[in-house]
Amino acid sequence: MSVEVLIDVEDRFMLPKTTAYVLIGSLPLSCIIIPLIIHSKYHSTALGKEEWGMIEVPFLNDDSY
Repeated sequence: MSVEVLIDVEDRFMLPKTTAYVLIGSLPLSCIIIPLIIHSKYHSTALGKEEWGMIEVPFLNDDSY
């Protein structure tokens, strides 16, 4: 009786332990930081728009519909 055993070995690439901390920690940080960035960009564009003055809106008559 003859048995042939083949073992296939591959080199493994190991990531540093800090990679897992960065990946797991980036999700809560992005949930806090990204909305703050969007808010600041939106708020800063609204600050310079006061030069136009007041915009008049026409009144609707009751007879129009």
